[in-house]
Amino acid sequence: MLRKFIAILFVLALASLALANPCPTEYQADGVTPKPTKIIGDGTQTILTGAQHWDADTVYLLHGWIYVGDGQFLDSGGVNGTLTIDPGTIIKGYPGAGDTASALIITRESKIYAEGTADCPIVFTALSDNVDDPNDHGTTQADKGLWGSLILLGKAPISTPPENIQQIEGVTPNPHIWYGGHNLEEDPHDNSGVVKYVSLRYGGSILGINNEINGLTMGGVGDGTVIDYVEAYCNNDDGFEWFGGTVNCKHLINAFCDDDGFDWDQGYSGKGQFFFQVSDSISNYDHLFEMDSDDPAFSGVGPFSKATMYNFTAIGRGHGNTGVGAKQDFAMKYKEDTGGHLRNGIVCEYSQWAYEFEDKAGTGLGNWDDCTTNPFNDSEKRSRCKSSGTGADLWNGYGNPAYSVQDIDNYSILWFNLGKIMTKTGATGDSTLSKLNLEMSTAASLHGGAVWPNQLVGDPGIYYGPNFRSNGAHELDPCPSIMGPAYTTPHPDAHAENSWFESTRYIGAFDAYNNWADKPWTALHQYGYFKTHVPACASCGDANSDNSIDISDVVFLIARIFSGGGAPGDCNYVNGKGDANGDGSVDISDVVYLIARIFSGGNPPHCQYYK
Repeated sequence: MLRKFIAILFVLALASLALANPCPTEYQADGVTPKPTKIIGDGTQTILTGAQHWDADTVYLLHGWIYVGDGQFLDSGGVNGTLTIDPGTIIKGYPGAGDTASALIITRESKIYAEGTADCPIVFTALSDNVDDPNDHGTTQADKGLWGSLILLGKAPISTPPENIQQIEGVTPNPHIWYGGHNLEEDPHDNSGVVKYVSLRYGGSILGINNEINGLTMGGVGDGTVIDYVEAYCNNDDGFEWFGGTVNCKHLINAFCDDDGFDWDQGYSGKGQFFFQVSDSISNYDHLFEMDSDDPAFSGVGPFSKATMYNFTAIGRGHGNTGVGAKQDFAMKYKEDTGGHLRNGIVCEYSQWAYEFEDKAGTGLGNWDDCTTNPFNDSEKRSRCKSSGTGADLWNGYGNPAYSVQDIDNYSILWFNLGKIMTKTGATGDSTLSKLNLEMSTAASLHGGAVWPNQLVGDPGIYYGPNFRSNGAHELDPCPSIMGPAYTTPHPDAHAENSWFESTRYIGAFDAYNNWADKPWTALHQYGYFKTHVPACASCGDANSDNSIDISDVVFLIARIFSGGGAPGDCNYVNGKGDANGDGSVDISDVVYLIARIFSGGNPPHCQYYK
């Protein structure tokens, strides 16, 4: 038995040495010699076709506009491409603006397979960024917009008549940037590939005034595409923007980007879950969610935007900090022809109000109930009114399909430290939550229940210290208190609505135990923003109580088991920290289980809560 124990320790020691090498890294295995680089493009426009493969042994430098495929329909003579990117690969973009910018564009009919891992992500960043040096760039405006970013284009439905196709914003118009289905060719289940465990850093090159590239741009992307665990870090425009399409997204991080966090447009109707947003305090940052359907010229043209988002956590620029041009005035802004379901969220530190429902007719508060006088080209009327009638014709989430996006509802959202709470009066955009519920009380009484239940103000118990926006401060912990309103607020079951969603016991993007963003795949982790998370009862498997689960716990547990001792900690011994597999005992099976979980990248289950 002793020899087996020594053999296990030897194997684990070798494995821990292997895991010590950072991933991704710009250096070869010796940690000294730089990896070779390969320039993709000539500074203008380059089209890649066929099967392309980028591996982690090379650092790829994007020079100019790099297109995978030519963007034309295959049945019309188009040529497609497939780009596969290995875990740990670093892709850098040359600097530039306008036609000299650099970006990677996956065109319509083509695919990308960029699938990193939690410990070894794929990183897209600026040419000047040393990925191995967490202090190389900061979060100032000078560190943003240093290259373009990643753009995905597909042929899912969009709302831009007459042919339901469009050219993506942020790029000079050209034949390769069409998206949408061109009427009969549209496919809501279109597949643009996989983007998973990918960090997009320092992008957002400027093409022109108010025309920048988003962290991840999705134009007409279908729900056959997988978008999961993607971070937009220090981008010069929105973190994520959907232009139509149906793609579903999970585990998105928008960190210190310059404009909106999550922005949809042109009839987007996908689903999202587990979104995390954190703002800096100095940039031009605007809304958490900006919801639109299209330019007013297309008002009344479907498909109308109507996305469903569950479980989000957001920390704004600071209550009362209106910043540049009084931005971030509203956390959530509904614009023309849009509906949306925003549910089970936590929103903190937004500088002014909670909501704005844009009134394109400029009618202000006096016509909230007027469903006859004004055009149906704004969010609150298009989502709440029938095509004719009086103020009593308010429906609880449903309207006339010919005139309506059907519904807007925001359920179970916890607000904390808003600059002006939720009240605004005398403006063309009405953000007054109390007024919303008051004016829709007729609908509530007719159709049962509150219109927007569980809008609360309270402290979720997440932690952000005075320097939490500083690189290396380790002052950010987005996990809420298990005894707080994140767990006690009644909330709808996402999975019951649609099986794509996961059920949660909590609202917000994180549970009380596991910060899924604090893993090597994120810049937030690599650059030292997160505080070590210590839940009330640490995860089972933390046998030595150092607030982490690693090889040291295995060694400790083996020693304690063979010496007849128990595992220490503030949890009970049985069903406590040493009981990694949760079977009610602490023995060699816990050692085997813990080794397997550590090297597979999984987490042991959580202890029973005792405090």
